[in-house]
Amino acid sequence: MYWHLKVAVISHGERSLCTGIIMAALTRGDLANTIYTHAGVSRAEAAALVELIIQEIINSLEVGEDVKISSFGNFVIHQKSVRIGRNPKTGDEVTIAPRRVVSFRPSHILKDKVLNAQ
Repeated sequence: MYWHLKVAVISHGERSLCTGIIMAALTRGDLANTIYTHAGVSRAEAAALVELIIQEIINSLEVGEDVKISSFGNFVIHQKSVRIGRNPKTGDEVTIAPRRVVSFRPSHILKDKVLNAQ
């Protein structure tokens, strides 16, 4: 899996299973390591920077602001109203309380890159 940053194109580590399927997940540690490698800051500063960015996104979402990251996508808060649901085991009707949920909508640029990735 490749992650494109403004500063550089970097390769993300891959983990393979015994079945031969390659699984990869980008972690906070991977992000911090990339910043450390390419930005010339200490590992502690890189980790703090990753935490700062993530916390800023969380803070914006907590107060109801959408987060728009150009060429990546949007994190959007949706307000779900009260509704009636059903318990699948018993069939009883249950009132589901109103709540806020976060959704992510990828940009067209991200969709195209994922679609065309090999």
